[in-house]
Amino acid sequence: MGTGYYKENIRLIIELMLSKHIVPVILEIPYYNSWRSFLVRSPSTKVLYLFSMLIHLSTMDCIDSYRNSLYELLEEYKWKKQVIVVRSDKWNIDGYRDKRNLYDDLQMHLNEKGYEVLDSCIAKYLFENLSLSKNRCNFVPK
Repeated sequence: MGTGYYKENIRLIIELMLSKHIVPVILEIPYYNSWRSFLVRSPSTKVLYLFSMLIHLSTMDCIDSYRNSLYELLEEYKWKKQVIVVRSDKWNIDGYRDKRNLYDDLQMHLNEKGYEVLDSCIAKYLFENLSLSKNRCNFVPK
């Protein structure tokens, strides 16, 4: 999907949560093997992916584009202090190339160890947020 579609969907989710007095916790998309993800798809799905990339003028690996869209959205709506973003570079700097072996064999999904590392990072972010303030979060990059 294009970044505009992604950004609009995230905006709607955040607005709904904030309207219900819920602090959104967003997991930044970690680096996974997007090429392998493409290669394991059926031929018809590959054609759809390629067509979508052409329409949206995007690349196969658009993780950084999605991340940038998220931070643009938080800046645009001044939500930086109302939303917790668990940055992937805090727990998984090298993505699927991480030497700690956090991904499954296809390098698209976390394995058990990967989920343990991610879970502990989420817990740390939530603990730090609760100890700072119930209504503030300073985890979004400046």
